[in-house]
Amino acid sequence: MAEFAPAYICPWQPGRHPADSVDIAVSRAVMEHVPAEDVAALFRDLLRVVRPGGHMCHSIDNTDHWEHGDGRGSLMSFLC
Repeated sequence: MAEFAPAYICPWQPGRHPADSVDIAVSRAVMEHVPAEDVAALFRDLLRVVRPGGHMCHSIDNTDHWEHGDGRGSLMSFLC
């Protein structure tokens, strides 16, 4: 069995990856920072590089990022 060796690639340059070359693409608290006009192109690139039978999992953090550090405020402060 091949050894699992994840790669953290940031910033990602999709042109460096051939089609069908990735088993899984994962992001956490990233997509909410992608400009709306770039989302479609990003997902086209992801779909191109993830191999048939591969997977993607993207988690969007809708909480107030500024409140993650000191713990004094609510993670929903931005709604007020």
